Amino acid sequence: MSLIIEALKKLKRKDKANNENTVLPPNLKKEDNRIFLQKYKNLLILTGLVVITGIFALLGLEFLKSETKQTYLSNANNTYQKYKTLGINDNSKNNTNIQNNIKTKEVNNTLEMEKKEDLQQNKSLKTTEKEDNVKIENKQSSISNNKKLSVKPPISPNNKNINKISNQDLIKSFQSVPPPIVKKERTESELWEHIYLADSYIRNNQIEKAIKEYEFVLNNRFYDKVASNLVYLLIVNGDIEKLQQAISKYKIYEKPKIFTKTVALLLKFQKFSTAEEILNKYCQKNQKYLCLYLKGLFYEKTGHLKDALTYYEKAYKMRPNDSLIAYSYARILDIKGNYEKAVNIYKEILSLDISDNLRKIVKNRINVLKIYGIR
Repeated sequence: MSLIIEALKKLKRKDKANNENTVLPPNLKKEDNRIFLQKYKNLLILTGLVVITGIFALLGLEFLKSETKQTYLSNANNTYQKYKTLGINDNSKNNTNIQNNIKTKEVNNTLEMEKKEDLQQNKSLKTTEKEDNVKIENKQSSISNNKKLSVKPPISPNNKNINKISNQDLIKSFQSVPPPIVKKERTESELWEHIYLADSYIRNNQIEKAIKEYEFVLNNRFYDKVASNLVYLLIVNGDIEKLQQAISKYKIYEKPKIFTKTVALLLKFQKFSTAEEILNKYCQKNQKYLCLYLKGLFYEKTGHLKDALTYYEKAYKMRPNDSLIAYSYARILDIKGNYEKAVNIYKEILSLDISDNLRKIVKNRINVLKIYGIR
């Protein structure tokens, strides 16, 4: 650039000198000379620009060449490292294969050794058996012909045949065992569907089907309503064995209301023997108020009022606020002629939370006893 600028300055100086020295012809003016010089300047500027662009182009080409070399070298290094790593992996694989081959050879050698040992053991067993047989024959020959002896070969630990179980046999034995049966839990909606189905069977007098549905429900979940209905159906149908099984299976003896209902129903349908059997089974050693009350009820229904009175009295002492026990005790006192005590208990019953029906019965009985002057 500096060279170009200096060249332009020199041209200006020459132009000035020429203008001063040259004598213009008469036809040529100074303005025409200036136009000529301006055109010449423009050409020089264009040539300078062309030269500058060429220089920049050369510099750009050299820069691109250097970058391409660097990229080429980096790619070459990457490929070299990849091939190097692949070669290492191949070597590691080969090493693992060699190790596996060595292990298989060792296993085969151990198996062959075991086979040889087994053969030797079998040979030793055979030799011992032969020796034992020879000894037995010698003994038999030494004994007289008249006596017949039954000689048993001696039992030695070598005679025990040890059966070796292979891994495949063990796997087969495990596969032959069936998996444990997992009981599916039923949802409450599904169980209620079975309850409704059982109720529909009862309406259609299909008692056995209803019993099966109730049993299915109780096997999954316990409901008081279902248990009481099942007890009622079994008693009505006369399935005493199933009734006893249900009492023990579903632990109905632990449910006071349902257990009292079962005994009361048995007594109502005059199944006295089964009621007595159930009471003796579950209330023999149990002296709770419930068992005492049920025994009193049993003796009352069978006509043994004296025994009924004793059991009702024991139950009343344990639970005086139980309206059912109190009414039963007062009723037996009333029957036996102990009216004053009966009236006092009747009055106590009215102070309790009782049903309207029981309240009417108690009030009527008090009014009847008032007529006879008992207050």
